[in-house]
Amino acid sequence: MTKSNTELSRLRWRCRRGTREMDLLFERFLKHAYFLLSSEEQAVFENFLDVPDPVILNWVTGKAEPERAEYRKIIQHMRLGNTALDTGNNKHAG
Repeated sequence: MTKSNTELSRLRWRCRRGTREMDLLFERFLKHAYFLLSSEEQAVFENFLDVPDPVILNWVTGKAEPERAEYRKIIQHMRLGNTALDTGNNKHAG
């Protein structure tokens, strides 16, 4: 599903966090990985954005792990800085 410009603007705004480090982390994920996700995985990421920054930072730094497997997958790719996700839906690989 293609996002409208308004939806993309809202998503970019939600990816703006309180610190430069978090902004970079989310901007990189949005730029390189978000559009390779299935619509279901994109919805998970949009819910993920509701998690408080200190919790996400603990997950990214390995001080804690999210209980939800879907969140662990997002964190794994954020940690690695991957530009492609192994989702089985990657139409751009190859």
